[in-house]
Amino acid sequence: MASDDEKAAKTGESSALTRVEKTAISQLSPENRAERVLSRLFANKSERTVLAYRGDLQRFATWLGEPDSSRAAMHLFALSSGDANDLVGSYQENLTARKLANSTINRNLAAIRMLLKVGRSLGVVLRPRRHELAE
Repeated sequence: MASDDEKAAKTGESSALTRVEKTAISQLSPENRAERVLSRLFANKSERTVLAYRGDLQRFATWLGEPDSSRAAMHLFALSSGDANDLVGSYQENLTARKLANSTINRNLAAIRMLLKVGRSLGVVLRPRRHELAE
């Protein structure tokens, strides 16, 4: 029976990536959780969509002062839902102030919305509890 390293060598994957992919997301470091969410976000998308999402998320990262979309995702995932909504609202105001086309603003926000949706589906982004909604 082939080891994970042997299987990885046959498929061209790194054995480290294979081990990370097999690890439960709750057991991963925040950086690896963000990478897993981004990986799932880009899975089964057209090359054009992936390029658009990557560019939009990189612009968001730059605005946040983060070096890349993975760090921007970690930043966003660490916030409460209210703080995350406020942050994205500020980003939307920035995009609007730059007089970008509505379609460009909407596409940028859609990339962030999809990032959060995938994060929620994987349990990385928690939904607010009912009592938090009332506060």
